[in-house]
Amino acid sequence: MRFRNQLFTITLLSLCLVGQVIHAEQLFEPFIGYSAGSYPYGITSVDLNGDSIPDLLTANNQASTISVLLGNGDGSFATRVNYSTGASQYPYAVSTGDMDGDGYVDIVTGGSMGIVIFYGAGDGTFGAANVYYFGQAVFDVVVADYNNDTHLDIATSHSVRDSVGIHINNNDSTYSTHFVATGYGTISLATGYLDADNYIDILVGCSDGTVWNLQNDHSGSFIPTKVHIGVLSDPASVAITDINGDNIGDFAVTHSVNDYLFTYLNDGNGTYTVDKAYVLTDNPLTVTFADVNSDNEDDILVCIGTTAEIELYLNQGAGTFSLDTAYTCGGTPKDLTFADFDGDGYLDMAAASYTTDMAAVLMSRLSMILSAEGDNTDGILSNGFSLEQNYPNPFNPETKIEFALPEGSNVKVEIFNILGESVTVLVDEYMTAGVKEITWNGMDSSGQPVTSGIYFYRITTDQYTNSRSMVLLK
Repeated sequence: MRFRNQLFTITLLSLCLVGQVIHAEQLFEPFIGYSAGSYPYGITSVDLNGDSIPDLLTANNQASTISVLLGNGDGSFATRVNYSTGASQYPYAVSTGDMDGDGYVDIVTGGSMGIVIFYGAGDGTFGAANVYYFGQAVFDVVVADYNNDTHLDIATSHSVRDSVGIHINNNDSTYSTHFVATGYGTISLATGYLDADNYIDILVGCSDGTVWNLQNDHSGSFIPTKVHIGVLSDPASVAITDINGDNIGDFAVTHSVNDYLFTYLNDGNGTYTVDKAYVLTDNPLTVTFADVNSDNEDDILVCIGTTAEIELYLNQGAGTFSLDTAYTCGGTPKDLTFADFDGDGYLDMAAASYTTDMAAVLMSRLSMILSAEGDNTDGILSNGFSLEQNYPNPFNPETKIEFALPEGSNVKVEIFNILGESVTVLVDEYMTAGVKEITWNGMDSSGQPVTSGIYFYRITTDQYTNSRSMVLLK
């Protein structure tokens, strides 16, 4: 979860310094599949062996195993190593944390009768499964410090019991368990700060369509409040982020039968207001927030069952998201995780593709966007040329573009759409040295208004070329 409160900028797509175009559908590379166990329903990424490279874990439901895929640092992964959760445990989700305080990452998952923990050796290997039985099948599992005692605790969802299990770490490899009643068919969990008390709260999605806010009472117990009425059908998948920049968690929820996604804004007093409703492609399974275009605003990604795709809804600012494109991952995606797998500074994506028994890795192409020199805030390069960010941005109906010439030069300033097609040429002439300012009124070369969206402006001189992105909102 990210809490952001910064100016709205768009750097998703851009023309690199030599004029190459990055298309919308090229935000991620085509997937590369890595074998996992049978029916991987859950996936997460974390550094398991202390080499500062993210690794992958999948929870393999039908195989009753956890697959460990160690990262190589270049976006590729080693062959999986499987760890058995025990016969007929059928894990759905996987989480991680240092559960025993030895400084090494441990693996936490759920089984048919309770929690399963694999204690790590710090080198990417794990001991045998430790099963904590409490007689309830676990659907989702989330690790966090729920009572602020510095020891990691566990929350689990129980669709049969209609409750959330809270398992407080006693710091001796035992847990004290109590249950919090929620709606019918408790399924999805998400954690975050849903108020300003600095204690982690829990958001719960239930198969009756209800969503519950479990407010932390500062002792590791929770006060449940229904914040979404189940007017739409199940199951509910929930995710938390700060949509409106007020440093309190808002949330998104999907409904697989009715094919809707709702975003809710936190009113700050334990209540929520429906902000936006989005009609999704058939059978949305899981919703996730991640800043995939590195613009400091979390975007929405939804696993779609019927089309077996990952739909990306880009954050347009002001709490609005719009469908950008969809990505295939070789099968039906059930869960997503994000990390910088190749160390280029941008988030890559991995999906649990349960119908093809693999982890599908989609590498980000954002490193192909403007170099740091072409995307800095003041635009000044060592030779004295510069291209400033347009203002206002986003804009409607017109925007100004400023650039500086240290000497007289032939200058061309051109506007492109996201397909790399030329929209119009604003300047194509010799200009004297100095700071220049030109205006684009949102018209194409034939004098027709262009549609809302992302556009790029590029300056080309005898010695310098640079480009930036901008957004037209109508």
